[in-house]
Amino acid sequence: MSLPDALCASISRAGEAGRTPGEETGSGTPAELGVAPTRRPRARRGGQVKRAGGGTCVLVRDWGVRCSCARSRRGVESGGATAPSSRLPGPRPGGRAPRARAPARRGCGAAGCRRSWRGRPTAFGMNALLLSAWFGHLRILQILVNSGAKIHCESKDGLTLLHCAAQKGHVPVLAFIMEDLEDVALDHVDKLGRTAFHRAAEHGQLDALDFLVGSGCDHSVKDKEGNTALHLAAGRGHMAVLQRLVDIGLDLEEQNAEGLTALHSAAGGSHPDCVQLLLRAGSTVNALTQKNLSCLHYAALSGSEDVSRVLIHAGGCANVVDHQGASPLHLAVRHNFPALVRLLINSDSDVNAMDNRQQTPLHLAAEHAWQDIAEMLLIAGVDLNLRDKQGKTALAVAARSNHVSLVDMIIKADRFYRWEKDHPSDPSGKSLSFKQDHRQETQQLRSVLWRLASRYLQPREWKKLAYSWEFTETHVDAIEQQWTGTRSYQEHGHRMLLIWLHGVATAGENPSKALFEGLVAIGRRDLAGWSTMARSQLTATSASRVQMILVPQPPE
Repeated sequence: MSLPDALCASISRAGEAGRTPGEETGSGTPAELGVAPTRRPRARRGGQVKRAGGGTCVLVRDWGVRCSCARSRRGVESGGATAPSSRLPGPRPGGRAPRARAPARRGCGAAGCRRSWRGRPTAFGMNALLLSAWFGHLRILQILVNSGAKIHCESKDGLTLLHCAAQKGHVPVLAFIMEDLEDVALDHVDKLGRTAFHRAAEHGQLDALDFLVGSGCDHSVKDKEGNTALHLAAGRGHMAVLQRLVDIGLDLEEQNAEGLTALHSAAGGSHPDCVQLLLRAGSTVNALTQKNLSCLHYAALSGSEDVSRVLIHAGGCANVVDHQGASPLHLAVRHNFPALVRLLINSDSDVNAMDNRQQTPLHLAAEHAWQDIAEMLLIAGVDLNLRDKQGKTALAVAARSNHVSLVDMIIKADRFYRWEKDHPSDPSGKSLSFKQDHRQETQQLRSVLWRLASRYLQPREWKKLAYSWEFTETHVDAIEQQWTGTRSYQEHGHRMLLIWLHGVATAGENPSKALFEGLVAIGRRDLAGWSTMARSQLTATSASRVQMILVPQPPE
């Protein structure tokens, strides 16, 4: 195993064992690192040693390890050490010259070496020097620095030694970098424009943050997106770091490039404790971004009921709209957060608010077939006559998308609103539900209704029955949108009967009597029974007597 490979392997093993390679002996020579020094081959070209002036690759000079950096490729030799090069064998039989082998792709880590210690950067674009700072292996870092490694190296993301140590919270490494190394820029930025102070705040490293503050770093510096350390700590939910930054005196109302404050970041990250901390410190609860998004919008986007409750209790406005005209309720419905929708409805959110497409929250629920959310909105009492830019109501949107269950729910709600208008003091709607009825006590009656629709009603008779029960033409058209074949009328009639049954049960009426009167009204007395005696014996809970009416009996 070569030295670069051994170093990287040692870093990984030391990270698992919790120690630094070379700790036992206190030095970092190849033998003490468990690597046998390789024999120093002499660079030859045509039998002659190539010598030139200048510096020497560290691995070649000290340990005789191959390196593909510019110095070792030139065959530089200094102080008795010779840089190796590939020996080219003689011509092959037939006169063809052999192909030259590429030099070993390993690096020395010296100031003139362009390759990493391991030979190529890791998946994170880091060399051994950066990895030692990342994992907090101070002894390895000292060995590499003393061996001439380039201390101003960067990863592919622009992370320096200071970034790596600060992000992982290695204060001894930070102290070594700041006190023993020269020309280390405390506020050097990576490719995201973030300093080591940003990295410590973003990853919740309080001790590293305190060290950097004590070293005199810039507190108010922003990254390329305009985020301060306060934004990053709040977005990640680091309470201790956030409290320290507030104590330091960072501006709570500082906005990033999109206009977000730290409170927006905390709300979008679903961190209720951080939201409470910032509100107690004086953050504005109704601050708006450049796109007119409030903190409650960000809480709705993340689906956080706890954050939304904190913001509402602090005075957050539930009806503010963004640049697209969407309220927090629109966003909660669009992303299917039922618990949050219930909270916003109970907080007096406008259930009839319309966005730039003139869509209400119920339009969105109908478009996506969110039945639970649709029922909450229907129970809250939405306006079913509102139309979007295409001129469609929520019922038309559900019918167009073939959301059959949702169509039936909206028709039930519309019929209930009309009944409720005529009976304003009736308590029947206290345990209201518009979903399909699956109760055991109504199973027999529902079976009877299916038998009526599938066996006895003619194709157009279900419509006549619907109109006799005050179904509107819009209701009938929405039911007819469903197509299951030439016998679709059977399913249409069955759905209409179930919608009717919901209204009768909600109003507390006798379903047997109402069905009898409806069949008589459309001229199907043969289905309504052969005697008025049977009609007088019907009760609201006797489904078996309804079946007596529906099944014609032969005359005596």
